[in-house]
Amino acid sequence: MAEIICEPKNLISSETCADRGGWYIGFYAKYSEIDWADMASDALLFDQTNQEILGFTMVGGATWKKIEPRKRGATYNFNYTSATGFYECNAACIFDSKDRDRRNNLQYAIQCCDLVVVLFGNNGKKRVIGVDWNGEEFSRPVDNFRISQHNDQGGDLGTSTSTDDLAWQGNQLFAPLFADVARSIFPS
Repeated sequence: MAEIICEPKNLISSETCADRGGWYIGFYAKYSEIDWADMASDALLFDQTNQEILGFTMVGGATWKKIEPRKRGATYNFNYTSATGFYECNAACIFDSKDRDRRNNLQYAIQCCDLVVVLFGNNGKKRVIGVDWNGEEFSRPVDNFRISQHNDQGGDLGTSTSTDDLAWQGNQLFAPLFADVARSIFPS
């Protein structure tokens, strides 16, 4: 397939009126833990015509890690501007309450600066953030996707509860890909 270049195509709005926003679960791995060359060459893992991920090849026994926040407040947006020439990719989520394991796991995740994240939307669609596809090959994004902010807040008696609020950010040349992957390929 040829590299993605200027070519006018139809842009048509969906008539679906029940397209729920937000996401309910996600999975993340390091960019280097995925065999992108294998995926690009395997039609069962990547549909080059429709630019859609159908599966993943993990390297050396690597596994996806689960992100399961509260549903309300789990959002994403991908904003392109011609001034920058890339998409600013943002995701956010909130975890209720506090526990030692999540605190410790967050400290490790925050140190990662090359994440690929698969988000399962409340509308049934899945998006993959942290990798670019230029029409010929996968590549690292302009700025790697990572946790950019963690607000560890204790709440206020009578007005708010304790939460961990996360923001993820990165920049890509192209909009994050869609994926047609089964939930069952990821850990429970």
